[in-house]
Amino acid sequence: MSEIKVGGIGISGNRWLVIIPLLGTILGGLWGGFELFNRYQTMEAKIEKYVAPDLSSFDKRIAIIEGKLVEIQESVITARDYTRDIKIDLKNDLDYVTSLTEDSNKETKKLDRELRADINQEVKDIKSQMKTIQSEIEESLEKTEKNINERVEKALENPLAGMATSK
Repeated sequence: MSEIKVGGIGISGNRWLVIIPLLGTILGGLWGGFELFNRYQTMEAKIEKYVAPDLSSFDKRIAIIEGKLVEIQESVITARDYTRDIKIDLKNDLDYVTSLTEDSNKETKKLDRELRADINQEVKDIKSQMKTIQSEIEESLEKTEKNINERVEKALENPLAGMATSK
């Protein structure tokens, strides 16, 4: 292979095949480092120029929303308390109506028993009166039958009774 002399030093072709890519790599690395450093300085300048946006309008909106949330929370608490009161009142009303219904049922059953007892007593009294009337009627019928029998016998015993028969 041929040899090239640089500064009095002779370098063979095989060594050039190693040195050239090595020099390219070193120069590429230096160029990359300088580019990185340049981008870093540019970024640093932009960061120094950066001004935070004015978020005070957002803060005002957040404060308004928080105020509304507090109002809503108070409304919810008031509604919850009102609902609890309604629930308690309804429970008390339901207990009262249940109590009235139970009392009414007891009173109705009591009146029903009393009415049935009164009706049974009246039926017994009427049966007793009917028996009395029946015995009085039977007694009266017996007296009437006896009276009629006596009259018929008297009429049959009468000697003039046979003359009034047919001509």
